Amino acid sequence: MKCLTFDRRKADERVAESRRDVKPPYVDPPIWDSLCDWWHSPKFKAMSPQNKINRPTNDVIHTTGAKPYIKFRQVSLL
Repeated sequence: MKCLTFDRRKADERVAESRRDVKPPYVDPPIWDSLCDWWHSPKFKAMSPQNKINRPTNDVIHTTGAKPYIKFRQVSLL
């Protein structure tokens, strides 16, 4: 029964609108709106599956902890 009445486009629009209502307090409203627009754009949705495929093949992990990268490099060169 659900498959007869379910409209994927309307469901996606409802999810996108509900995300706008769950703005983190540290993000300005105009920035949040632009992020929601970007996440709902066709360009982003086209990139997302490709990035999911590419992510496991990335062997380089960029983590230096709380230190900025340049400090980490200076310490490792000593």
